[in-house]
Amino acid sequence: MKRFKTIIQNHKGFSLIEVLAALVILTIVLTSFIGFFSQSIILSTQTEDELTAVNVAEKVLTEIKEDQSQIDALNRSTFTENNRDFFPIITVIDDNDHAELENELDLQQVKIEVFESLENQEQPSATIFGYIQEGGES
Repeated sequence: MKRFKTIIQNHKGFSLIEVLAALVILTIVLTSFIGFFSQSIILSTQTEDELTAVNVAEKVLTEIKEDQSQIDALNRSTFTENNRDFFPIITVIDDNDHAELENELDLQQVKIEVFESLENQEQPSATIFGYIQEGGES
């Protein structure tokens, strides 16, 4: 019991070195978390842009299926979604090596690539393929 009283009476608080060490450890931990959150925000923005580009490509494909005469009007046009501009490039694939089923159904393959800039066309934000009826409505 006497030993316990001695420990309590000798308690004088934290030293300056202990406080500084705790602050350094806390700073290191918080810095690593800040780096994690900034990376997650960047990844979230990139993913949102990719999903928006896929939605634009699907929208273009749907409009082409409804009216094939719109292909030239929609090609390289500007779609503004989520305060960003997207530019689809439409390619109708005239491949003579159609599969037998494609020939029977008079289907033609369409490739739609969506870019965030017409100047930089190295990597599309989204690419989808679809089919349209050759020479008519789908």
